[in-house]
Amino acid sequence: MKELQLVTQSSDIVLPEETKEQMRSILISGISKNTLKSYHKDLHYFWSYIKIRLGKEESYPIEVSDVLMFLTEHFTKMPDHVEDELIKLGVKRKKGPLKHATIKRRLFTISAFHTKQGLLPTFMVWPVF
Repeated sequence: MKELQLVTQSSDIVLPEETKEQMRSILISGISKNTLKSYHKDLHYFWSYIKIRLGKEESYPIEVSDVLMFLTEHFTKMPDHVEDELIKLGVKRKKGPLKHATIKRRLFTISAFHTKQGLLPTFMVWPVF
């Protein structure tokens, strides 16, 4: 777990073994500490949202419908109970939409992590925002 401590100071985040292995692989590839933190936060945010909104655990390949819902509700408005829970968990800071650049970066991270696992990012055909 030493490698994952570089990503987060919080020891209460439980990751599947597959995710831990991918994080170790990223560490070995020489990505900066700050970039790693951003990737970890992006994935943690996405899967927290999916779990609260749809009751699903982290699994790959990611369903296109899940990514579409994520994007749609982040560009418009997500249900209040989902947003409130994300804030309560400390995953989201405040109510309201995320910045466009943040959503774009999270989509990139999801796509890159998906690809890193040897899966085709089936959602890369969407328009670039």
